[in-house]
Amino acid sequence: MANVIIDLRSHRAWNPAHLTAPLIEWPTDLPLVEFGSVTAPLSADSTVVRGTPVITPGGLHPVRGGIRRRTRKYQGPVFQVHESGNALRPGDLLIPPNPDQPVILVSEAHLGALVSSSFLAVRPVSVDPLWLWAILNCQTGRTVRGLHSIAIQGQGPDHSQAEQFPIPVHDDTWGSPLRSELETIERSTRGDEEEAVETWWRTVDLQLETEWRIVLATPNPAVLQDGEPLEAICSEIVRGRPAGHLSSMDLPGGIPVADIRVLGGGTARRWVSPEGNPIVANEGDVLVAAVGTRAHARAAAGVCAVDKNVYALRLIDADQGPGLARYLNGQAGYARRQILLSGVTVPALKKTDLSRFPVPGSALTDSRPEVDTRPLAIQLERLLWS
Repeated sequence: MANVIIDLRSHRAWNPAHLTAPLIEWPTDLPLVEFGSVTAPLSADSTVVRGTPVITPGGLHPVRGGIRRRTRKYQGPVFQVHESGNALRPGDLLIPPNPDQPVILVSEAHLGALVSSSFLAVRPVSVDPLWLWAILNCQTGRTVRGLHSIAIQGQGPDHSQAEQFPIPVHDDTWGSPLRSELETIERSTRGDEEEAVETWWRTVDLQLETEWRIVLATPNPAVLQDGEPLEAICSEIVRGRPAGHLSSMDLPGGIPVADIRVLGGGTARRWVSPEGNPIVANEGDVLVAAVGTRAHARAAAGVCAVDKNVYALRLIDADQGPGLARYLNGQAGYARRQILLSGVTVPALKKTDLSRFPVPGSALTDSRPEVDTRPLAIQLERLLWS
């Protein structure tokens, strides 16, 4: 949060985006260029009726970036992705109205896709699309987008045209190593999409069912039998607890607290003294979020205290930790976790449900390097300006 006192008598227009613009300082010496001078807006070229899969802002993944799911409920004007021409094509950008949602870089993987006209679709004219995608998705870029979107609510989709962003004058001002890393991050946002299941039905004799919540949560309860339960591969599953002697600064001999923010890729913000008797996780343990709908999981890189909203899984074979964390963060693990959640106001995962969480054997032997679980905005902010 930032506060500023402005004498409005010296301004002809009281546009909040313009009044608060001096508060935003880009952490770079690159020249600032108006967004509208390096992009050209695109117009929707088709319409659809309900039943057609369409990419909408609500179907984006707010943390990882990319497209989570498509909807079949949308009807109205759309963009269709073509290989070339004046219509939406690879290399163009889709900017959602909400700055907390990620900007999408259209690629060959989207050919033929239909996109809601709720997006501001633009074509980079004299700037590398990958650079512009990164600038708009980093934390500072989202802040700038947020200021302007507040100022123009209800005034149409062309609100970003006057905003200023740092743009390299020549392509050689940013080297190939940086571009390569940006390409890797952008590719990581293209995860498997969830199937857009709007409605389903099945015939069930509820007198024979012991868990109605499972029957009502999925058309295929059998997926909960596909794999080995977590309790079979863990020596212990324990939930963290509140601990005394917490500090917002690193204490001498203190232990960093692993909370849900840390599981999502952030850094520790609290430390606890060993005298506070915390639940402690060691390297090789897997940490899993106990509350919320996001499937955050992470293999502990070292000794840490376990927050009350986090489970610690002590594996019998610690080498299986990275593969298990990757599976729990992936699409299949996310879908199964949603089935087992309980609670309405604050969805939570009970210890008994986590214990029976099924994990395929192939996931435990996955030897790929662990993916970066930090939010997209944080990854880009640190890469661009470090």
